[in-house]
Amino acid sequence: MLPMTMIIVCNFEDNSCFVFYYVLQICGLFTQLITLVGFDGLFFTLLFCGYIELEQIKNALVNLDRNGKAGISDEKLLQQTIEIVEHHNFVLDFPPSTSNLIRGGPYALSALCQILIYSAVGEKIVEQTEDIAQVAYEVDWYTCYRPKLRKMLSLIMHRSQKASQITAGGVWYLNMNTFGQV
Repeated sequence: MLPMTMIIVCNFEDNSCFVFYYVLQICGLFTQLITLVGFDGLFFTLLFCGYIELEQIKNALVNLDRNGKAGISDEKLLQQTIEIVEHHNFVLDFPPSTSNLIRGGPYALSALCQILIYSAVGEKIVEQTEDIAQVAYEVDWYTCYRPKLRKMLSLIMHRSQKASQITAGGVWYLNMNTFGQV
């Protein structure tokens, strides 16, 4: 038995055909797993790096010698504060310049690719639900002499007329229109 259902174009009784499709499916599943983990890993790494940078800014502000107990001159204290503010602006303006784009570009591209994948899959599922009504109608359900079958097919057509939408947390629709707005 194959891990996933698929259309086989050769004689399945032949052992080499089975082995080929089995290895093909295992490689496909492994590739999908690595891709998903890679995208999520890059995205969470980006978030974690931002958190660490903000934590460093917070610690630098806590450790400032505001009361002059460490004997730091006002000029040096002002210079430290300016460095903290510049670092804070650098973290918040992600990525405003070419150098920041080079640093943060792969992470942003990874997140964008992941949104594209989810949106494309959501769009395909919506298209499939819309196609079900058309296929059910093309079965010539109205000429069928079995009332239960006609009733079931008409229910399928009626239900399929309302487009299904996949959402991300009930907030955004996962389709190509949403991806285009990103």
